[in-house]
Amino acid sequence: MDRHSVELLEFEFIRDELEGLCFGDEGRRLLHEQEFLHERDSLDTLLDRVVYIQKLVQTDSKLPAVRLPEIAQALEYVRKEGSTLDGEQIAAVGHFIEGGATLAKWVCRSLDDRNRSPFLSELASLPDLREVSKFIFSFLEEDGSVNESLPELKSLRRRMRSTQGEISSLASGYLQDQASIWQTDVPTQKDGRLVLPLKSSYKGRVPGIIREVSSSGATIFVEPFDLVEKNNAYALLEHEYQIEIARILRVCSARIRESRELLLPYLERMAELDTVVARARYGVRHLCTRPTGLEKGFRILSGRHPMLGKSVVPIRVELADGSSVLLISGPNAGGKTVSLKTIGLFALMNQFGMCIPADEGSSMQLYSDVFADIGDDQSIEESLSTFSGHMKNISRFTTSAADDVLVLLD
Repeated sequence: MDRHSVELLEFEFIRDELEGLCFGDEGRRLLHEQEFLHERDSLDTLLDRVVYIQKLVQTDSKLPAVRLPEIAQALEYVRKEGSTLDGEQIAAVGHFIEGGATLAKWVCRSLDDRNRSPFLSELASLPDLREVSKFIFSFLEEDGSVNESLPELKSLRRRMRSTQGEISSLASGYLQDQASIWQTDVPTQKDGRLVLPLKSSYKGRVPGIIREVSSSGATIFVEPFDLVEKNNAYALLEHEYQIEIARILRVCSARIRESRELLLPYLERMAELDTVVARARYGVRHLCTRPTGLEKGFRILSGRHPMLGKSVVPIRVELADGSSVLLISGPNAGGKTVSLKTIGLFALMNQFGMCIPADEGSSMQLYSDVFADIGDDQSIEESLSTFSGHMKNISRFTTSAADDVLVLLD
């Protein structure tokens, strides 16, 4: 479709609202990249799906709130043998699997094997990957952090807490026994190690390793030798803990890698389903119906421009089969421009696989292109007057004019 006319008819606002009704980033991406449809078969297939799900949404207020996070990059990265995803990426895969399964089950729940469409049969026959998500969340929390109640981690955390207690007790003993030599009675951390703030005038009083000196030189941060041993013990335990975390992430990543060839088509189907559900939700929100197909022309019954809200005055307008020109006349502020924009927008919505906010019985032709010249098209940069701007557009339109092209002139 003509880009300038699509912008003029403000279809991108409709697309933006649709994207906002998607559950996930993959569905939003598909909608953002989708082109208008020009083949009746492919359009009817999409509209069949939209109408079916729109009826489900209308009759069931319990549309599930699912999570379909972005996982395409994670699946691409994990393809490499030995690669490891971080916890958030792994959890995102788990949430996508569970969200997709929930959404597909909701869509297919009321159908038996005899009346499933190919689309719904395909959804129902998708592999059940919830064992993968179950495996993931046996190790990870919802936010992607590792579950610290796992036996290996629980044991390490217990030993770390015990060692940390010993370090605190030893530091407190130093600070309390010789209070006058310390700048404060509070130990501090330097490079992950607990050290004590010794007054520089008492340098050498406490045997140990000097980790840092304050900028003023008044304080020496010292690590007594017996505290060195405890800090070392804690550092080793912390290292073991991080090794165990890394092992768990490797195991989960490997499980995703094993399932990658099933996850890729699953991702594609769920993203497509997300766009259909978004169209259905839009249809319910704006009281949309499916227009029937016409060989030529259009019939709009009680059409309501979706961007004008509930106070909009509906229009009834028809270009009968066999006619090629429709002239709309009337006083200023009579709704002529809105009517033209509504006609053009409905043509675009229809060929984007959407129902339109109009009554049952409305119908639309399929157009190979839509051209619109509406409003003041002055261009100071190109030295065009309003009249010249209109003539330039009309000249451009006439080079592509055909029986299956919709031209809107205001």
